[in-house]
Parts: sequence; structure tokens; C-alpha cells
Amino acid sequence: MVSLIISIVFAVFLIIGFLVGMSRGLKRTAVRGIWVAVSIILLLFLSTNITMSLLKLPIGNWIPLQVEGVSYVKLPEYITALLDSKLALDGVNYADTVNVILTLISMLINGVVFIVCYWVLKLITLILYWIFNIFIFAGERRKKKALKEEGKKLNKHRLLGGLLGSGLALATFFCTISPLVGYIQVAKSVESRSAENAGTETGILTEYGGDTYTQIVDGYDNSVAGKTFKALGLDKLMTSLLDLNSTVVVNKEKIKLSTEAINITDIYYQVKDFNIPNLNTCTQAELSNSLDKIDTMIDVVFKSKTVEVCTDVVVPIGVKFARKEVKTDGYKPYVRVFINSCFDELESYKSEKTKQEISN
Repeated sequence: MVSLIISIVFAVFLIIGFLVGMSRGLKRTAVRGIWVAVSIILLLFLSTNITMSLLKLPIGNWIPLQVEGVSYVKLPEYITALLDSKLALDGVNYADTVNVILTLISMLINGVVFIVCYWVLKLITLILYWIFNIFIFAGERRKKKALKEEGKKLNKHRLLGGLLGSGLALATFFCTISPLVGYIQVAKSVESRSAENAGTETGILTEYGGDTYTQIVDGYDNSVAGKTFKALGLDKLMTSLLDLNSTVVVNKEKIKLSTEAINITDIYYQVKDFNIPNLNTCTQAELSNSLDKIDTMIDVVFKSKTVEVCTDVVVPIGVKFARKEVKTDGYKPYVRVFINSCFDELESYKSEKTKQEISN
């Protein structure tokens, strides 16, 4: 069903594009194509900034943002209040943490924002095209109407205009579906990596998404659009465009969604398979064995750029909260030493970027 719907929408795009291209003719369709190309280029460079600006709009006027009965208008203020409420730490400035959170949110939704902005910009450029068309092509329309003997030439140009119109429709469909297909490709990578980590034939998305995940992925792959884009080699370009739209900069480091999705999947399975020993009854040998596993887990965790670049901002707050919540008085001496050593190690840890800046 999903495959059929995508195929029908794809066909409608191409048919309408051909008919509109024929009605406009070759020259006017080419001019329209220039407008479309310019809008795509603009969005590729501006969509990330647009997303960050949208996240700082007063969305509390439309969506209720409340923490302990207090309403907030802007998302940064709401996140700050939420952190303060949940962590309850005195003298902590959450400004950097909030900025990191907003940046990571933008990484996840940039693709969707690109689609919406593309259609808004497409509508604006269409209006500008109509104005341009009225003044530039008015004389040419009168001339062609008077010169009936050029009918054959006009028909030939109309046909070329129709073909170009179909090409523009293909580009429009591509820009509309490209981020979504990019998300599908990321989902496939996560599914494959999670199956590899779990040693099973299917991965985490099949486990939790069930038929919904399979229907969406198979539906696109088996659709006429999916097969067409794959034959043209455009499926890889879609993933590249999503990477371009979903790459953000945090603490001067670039974070790419497709790469981070794999890293986070590896982290999930490392943490999932790690069993924390009972600190009340464990022996020093058991604790030592756990330390080896923790070292392995840390190596995997810090492959993630998200973890690496957030270390200087998030870890100090996390350690302060953990020190407040974790009471070590009732544990054996070597367990207390172990816990406090972990806190001290985390508190003193700096990202590789910060280490280089300090050494320089």
C-alpha cells in the first residue's frame, strides 16, 4: 500500500510537471527552473540557521510549556527551568547545556524544516516568477499570437517545455522526499548495526517498530520513485543531502546525524549488556572485573562526537548531580574509593579539543 501511494504521487508530479511545462513553453519553464535551483541552493546553506531561529520563537503561545505550574514562552527558557527543576543544583548556569540541546534538536529536525522551507520558498519564487513573466514575456506572447505561421516551431518548443517541466517536477519530488529517504537510509544503517551487535537477523527497529518500520522501508524501496532514483544513482545523493542538512557544530566540532546514529547504536548495546555489580555485596575481584568492562564501554562511548563535544558542558553538571544523589556512607571502603575515584576522573576529564586548546 505504501509503495502504491508513493508511486501514484510520483506519477502525478511528473504528469502535472509535463502539462505545466507545455503550457509555459521552453523559455519560461527554463526561467522557472532557475528560480527553483536558486531556492534549493539557498536552503542548503540556510536551513540549519532557520531551524535554530525557529526553535527560539515564542512557541509557548501555541504549545503549552509548563514546569511546576509556571508557563514559559520560549523553548530555551523552558529547557532551563526543566533542568533546574529536575536536577535542583545550586549555582549552576545551564546556558551552554541548553544551547547544546537546541543544536542537537536542530540536527534531528533540519531535514523536515528543509522540506517545509522548500515549499514556502517555492511558493514565493512562483509569485515572483508570475510578476517577472507579466513584464518580460508579455511582448513575446503578443508576437507569437500574431505570427500564426510559427505554429510548428511553437509546438516543438512546447514539447521541450513539457519535458523540462517533467524534469523540474522530478527535482521538486526529489527535494520533497530527499530528507525523508535520508532518514530511511539512516534507519537502515541503525537496523543493520543493531542486528550485528545483537547477533540476530533483525535489529532494534524491527524489534520495536515491527511492521510499521518494514512497511515504510520496503514501501519506498519497491515504489516506482524508489527504483527510479536508485537507477539514476540519486539515492546516495539523498543521504548526502541529509548529511549536509543534519550536520551541526557544537564546541567547534561537526556532528553528523548518519554517523552519530551508528555510534549511539553501539553505545546502546554496550550499556544494555553491562551489568552493574551489587555494590553492597561485591568483592574487590568482581569490582576489578567490572572496571575492565567499563574501560571497554568508555572506548565505545567516546567514539561518539556528541559525547565528545558535550563532555566539557554536560559532565560537570552530571557529576555534581551524581555526588548529590549517590550516598557512599553505607558501602565498603574499597567501594567508596571506587565510586569517588570515578567521580574525580569524570570531573577532571576534558574533551580532546579542550586538551589541545589547553596545551597550546
